[in-house]
This record gives sequence, C-alpha cells and structure tokens, in this order.
Amino acid sequence: MDSYRRAYAKVDLDAIKHNLTVTKKALKENMKLAAIVKADGYGHGSVPVSLYIKDIVDFFCVATLEEGVNLRYHGITNPILILACIPRNSYKESIVFDIRESVFTLDQAKKINEEAGELGKKISIHIAIDTGMNRIGFKPTKESANIIKEISEMGNIEIEGIFTHFHSADESDLTSAKEQESLFRQFLDLLKSMGIEPPIVHASNSAAIVNGIGTDFDMVRLGITMYGVAPSNEVNLTDFDYRPALSIYSTITYIKRIKAGECVSYGATFKAEKDMDIATISFGYADGYPRDLSNKGYVLINGVKCNIIGRICMDQTIVDVSNVPNVNIGDTVVILGKSDGYSITVDELTKDSNTFSYEFICGINKRVPRLYYSNGEYVGKKDYIRDLYLSLIHI
Repeated sequence: MDSYRRAYAKVDLDAIKHNLTVTKKALKENMKLAAIVKADGYGHGSVPVSLYIKDIVDFFCVATLEEGVNLRYHGITNPILILACIPRNSYKESIVFDIRESVFTLDQAKKINEEAGELGKKISIHIAIDTGMNRIGFKPTKESANIIKEISEMGNIEIEGIFTHFHSADESDLTSAKEQESLFRQFLDLLKSMGIEPPIVHASNSAAIVNGIGTDFDMVRLGITMYGVAPSNEVNLTDFDYRPALSIYSTITYIKRIKAGECVSYGATFKAEKDMDIATISFGYADGYPRDLSNKGYVLINGVKCNIIGRICMDQTIVDVSNVPNVNIGDTVVILGKSDGYSITVDELTKDSNTFSYEFICGINKRVPRLYYSNGEYVGKKDYIRDLYLSLIHI
C-alpha cells in the first residue's frame, strides 16, 4: 500500500475473531457474546470489525444512537444495545432502527412506550442498574423495583435484558467488584420475587470476564480484550491467548547528522552529548501519539529500538538512528507492533505517557487510514481523509 507510506494502521481482523473464540471457550456453554464497538470500535473501525464478526456474536453494543444507526446502514442486523443515554428527541429514531436503549428512569420508559405506540411497535429495552458506578442506572432498592415492575407492564415495551457495570474489575483487589456483583444478585432476586425475570442478564466487562466475575449470567460484554489489549496492567491475561489486532506504522522523511551540543525540537529539551544521526518521522501528536513520550518513548526501525529525542511535534517526531545500519529515507517505522523480534505494545506506550490503553487506541486520529487484513491478505481500508463528502461538494 504505497499510497499510505506517511502513516497507517493495520487491523488484523483474524486476531479479533480469534480473541472472541478464546473468550467463548473460557465461558459456559451457550453464553451470549456482546461485542463492544463504540468509539469506532475502539479506534479499529466499528463497521469493518462488525461485518467481520457478526456471525459469531449475539449483540453489538454502542454508546450513541448514531453509532448504532451507522451499523444498520451497513447491513448489521444483530441486536444493538446503546449502553449510554440518548436525547429524548432521538427515541423515535432508535425505535425505527430497532436499536435497544438502556432505561434507568420511569419518565424515560414512559416516553419510549409512547413513541413505540405511535409507531405501532413493541420495542425491547435493557434496564440499567447502578451498583456503585454512579453514572447511569436505577439504584438497587425496593423503590426502583416497583418502578421496574411498572415498566414491565407497559404495553409497548419488553424488558429483554438487565445489566450493571463494574467500576474496578480491572484492579488486583476485586473486593469492590464482588460487592457490586452481590448487590446486583440481591436485586435480581428481589425482582424475581415480584415476577420480573428478564431473559438476558449481563454484568461482565472485559476485566470481569478474565477475573471470572459475573460470568454465570446470560451474556458478557467483550470490549478492549476483543482487540487484544489488556484492560489494565493489573489484569493477568496468562490464561487468555489474546492477540493484538492493531499495529501502526510511519516512515522516515529525513535523516541528518548533528554535532555534540546541538539541540532538537521545540523547547530545546534534548541536547546531543555526542555527534549522532537523527531521523524525522511523519507521525506526531495530531496522529494520536502521546506527547508525554517526548524524550522517553521509542520506535522500531529495521528491528532496532530508536529513542525519541526532543518533544514530539504535532505532525513529526525525531528519533536517534545512530545504531541503525543502512538506514534510509523511506524506511518503515513501527510505532506500535513488531519488527524483527522486538515489539512495542499498547501497555508499553501508555506506561510512560500519562495515559492508558483505552485512551490511546481510541485516540488514533482519523488522518491515519485503517488497512484491514485477513489471512495475511489486504481486504479493504477506511480512509477518513480521502473519503468524499458528496453532500457538501456543491455548497
């Protein structure tokens, strides 16, 4: 793909499918899988990823109505659940596109029921329960149970599912996650005593799946581990053969030799202690490279680790190539991924950059095209810069 030499990301679709298979094998038989593809599939591309795995997952989960509608536009027919709150004036659209909403207030349920009735439809919803995250959800109380009972009796709504979300399942101390799980189970028992038993109960996110919390319900929600990235450095993935799906590359655009005492990049934060060869690469913080890696991070060039020197710029980064034999302009630079036995992982990139894995992969800028591979072969791309905005051409 010579036209994408400046910078590009490769997405290994087979790695994503492999990670789903690994997860499914670790769970009880007939466990439903919900693939989290919000935030453009954690930066991997929600549509290409969803199209590739739609036959092996039961649900897709998104954060906004627009994300769900986009999947529908591209032929995804699987159930889609919005895990967050959407504006009231969007309820009708969610019903038209058969996209499930997370419900956590009586007023919300009444409005959805009303809109569904006007459209002559019965819509499935999932009840959100707040067991400690304090973001959205009914508190697990008798009062909430009475409200949910009222919702269950609405004529145009079916309570298909009920869920909660663990706030600390990615920590080594799982006390709070287990407390949340216990609260959720107690509330489910209360609802059951009132004749309310939603067919799909789910709680486990990626970290909880690995740690075996809430994995005996009906469905799990697979997020960051589906893309082969650990939820945190406190989650042990030893028993899960997850494979990173994303790798990022750039290219050397300039090479020069500087003398001892010369400074590099903005603020002159790096001063050469000896004569050295340096290279400019076409990748910067506008591409999603954490600026905190300035003078700390490294890239791989021809299998050699090359330290970042000076501050990372908006569009370019400067590295030390003194130890790279036969280095040339145009050589490939590995930002994330492998080269001749060495590798740079998301964990390594985020460890010294005052960020974390989710933020990094979601933050890869749209000017970095995504190239998709299956069985080692190129199968397609998403080029956000070269896409035509046809409706705007004549404005």
